[in-house]
Amino acid sequence: MRKLNLSEWAHVAEIAGTIGVVVSLLMVVYSLERNTVAISGSGANEIFDGLREIQVAVLSNRELVEITARGSADPGSLSAVEMDTYEMWAAMHLDLWDRMSIREREGLIDPAASAPWHEFFREWTRRNVTREQWVLWKWGWPSRTFQAQVEAVLDH
Repeated sequence: MRKLNLSEWAHVAEIAGTIGVVVSLLMVVYSLERNTVAISGSGANEIFDGLREIQVAVLSNRELVEITARGSADPGSLSAVEMDTYEMWAAMHLDLWDRMSIREREGLIDPAASAPWHEFFREWTRRNVTREQWVLWKWGWPSRTFQAQVEAVLDH
């Protein structure tokens, strides 16, 4: 076997360096993919945690249970103070949906992870928000995208 000259060793080193760069890039891609999955999971968990906090707050206060039940069934039966409470309860749910939608558009939540949540919030909105209420409340969500999202639910 003959010995390699300096030029040939340079070619071998160049090939080895190229292989090292490709392997490094593959590791970076893998790492980014894992981070994206972790961030998406974190965003979905944030929505779940927010919803759980709302539920715990309502369940720990009998008056809130009654206000939310009456407000969903017959909003006209609520006093002005009760309607304010109901509006805050509804706003917390709508805020979660809006926040999730924003994070999804920003690429922070995978659409596959948020799809069931969208269905949950669409059904929640159908059951708990009237068209008349939304007309009064929608100023709180200046995003035309989110307003259209809620209005599409209320139109069906």
